[in-house]
Amino acid sequence: MFETLQAGSLAGILSLTLAAVLAFGGTDWIERRFDLFPDGGNGLLEFVFVAIALAIGASLLVRALQDYACMQSSHHRERTLPE
Repeated sequence: MFETLQAGSLAGILSLTLAAVLAFGGTDWIERRFDLFPDGGNGLLEFVFVAIALAIGASLLVRALQDYACMQSSHHRERTLPE
């Protein structure tokens, strides 16, 4: 379970980092990089990519925190159960 917790935390942090990089890349990085204008140059598609990365990162980190709390709770119960 600890490996799952670490993987979820790492994936969440990487996803949030990607969101930050995309957010600071500006609202026209797709147009500059690929010479395409899928959103007419208004930055909506770039915003969607940032929002998706933020949602994935936040949900992975919340899940990792829930797993950690569950792991701590079960560990605490094991120590306090009478024999």
